[in-house]
Amino acid sequence: MPVRQASGIIAARAKQQGLRRALTGKRKILSDLVLETAPRDWIARLLPSFLSQKTRPGVFAASLDGVMKPATICRPEAYAVALAALYSDADEALSDLTNAQEAPESLKVRAKRSRPSGSKPAGAHTATEVAEAYFRSNFSNAAMAKLLGGSCTWIRSLLVRLNLPPASLIGKARNRAALMSFKAGANIDSACTSAGASVTDLVDLLRFDLDLLVPLIRRG
Repeated sequence: MPVRQASGIIAARAKQQGLRRALTGKRKILSDLVLETAPRDWIARLLPSFLSQKTRPGVFAASLDGVMKPATICRPEAYAVALAALYSDADEALSDLTNAQEAPESLKVRAKRSRPSGSKPAGAHTATEVAEAYFRSNFSNAAMAKLLGGSCTWIRSLLVRLNLPPASLIGKARNRAALMSFKAGANIDSACTSAGASVTDLVDLLRFDLDLLVPLIRRG
C-alpha cells in the first residue's frame, strides 16, 4: 500500500481517538498509546530505535509518530505497530486499508499559483498522465515542469501527493534494474546484487507507489 494512504488511515484513526498530531500540547500522542498497549519486548524487537527516542510521555518519536505524516517514510514495522495499537479489531483495520486502496485512480491534480505567469495552463492531469510525464522526462523535475507547463515547486508537490519516488532513487538506472528484477520474482538481495544497486535504495524505493511507473519502465 502507498505510504500516503497508510498515513492517512493512521492519522484519521488517531484523530478519532483524540490523539495529538502537533509537536506540542497536552493530549496523548500515538507513541504514548503504543507504549500503553504493546509489550516493550515486542516493540524492542520490531522498532529498536523507538524506545531510545521515546524518553518520556508526550515526546514525539520520529520512528513511530512519523507514520502519520505522508512526507515521512518510516520502517514498515512502524505502520504495523501503529495499526495494531489503533485497532482492536483486525477485520476493521483490513477493511479501512482495502477501502483506501480501492480509491479511484482518476484523481485530478491541478496547477496552482506556483505555475509561472504567462505559461500555458496545465489544466487537469490524471495520476497516470503525471506518471507518464515523469517517465518521459527521465525523472527530471525541470523537464517535467516544461512538459506540463508548471513550476518545479508544483511538480514536487505532485510527486509528493501521488507518492511517486524522487529522482534520487528512481532516476538511477541500477535502481530501476533492481526493481524490475525484484518485480520479476527475485529477492531483494539477489535483485540488488545483479543490478549493482544498494539494498537500502531498493527498500526505500519500494515504500513508494510504483504501480504506475513499473509498466512504463518495463516497456522502456
